[in-house]
Amino acid sequence: MKDKIVKVRNIAAALLFIFSAAGCSSDNSENEHFSIILNQDTNTPIRGIHCEYYLSDKPIGGFEVLTRNGYYPGDDVHLTFEPAMFPDNDITDDFSAEIFVIDMSGKERKTENNIKISPEYGDGYRFVLTGNNSSYTLEYEQ
Repeated sequence: MKDKIVKVRNIAAALLFIFSAAGCSSDNSENEHFSIILNQDTNTPIRGIHCEYYLSDKPIGGFEVLTRNGYYPGDDVHLTFEPAMFPDNDITDDFSAEIFVIDMSGKERKTENNIKISPEYGDGYRFVLTGNNSSYTLEYEQ
């Protein structure tokens, strides 16, 4: 009986060690991207956002963030940028993005101003999106 107790205790100790070691591993997944968060503060719901992004004014890529039911005032639209989206997985201080609002009918309208930031992986950059179906603007939220 004593041998069984020792075996169970050893197995429990080994499992405790394995699970605690896994919990201590360094997971930098949160630091492997940066985000631009647009707080939707327009007069009407929008379908989504189309983003074209640049380094030193050179086009790098683009993507859309869409929802079927719409983003309503107060909702946040998250644009996530990962290293693989950039040449050599590198970002520079000269990052910019053109933002196009996609209305509920699917029409795109460019915002009056672009985003220009010096991003760092692990950070989020908040902007407020205001306007209506004819004109949209972005304002950096500090």
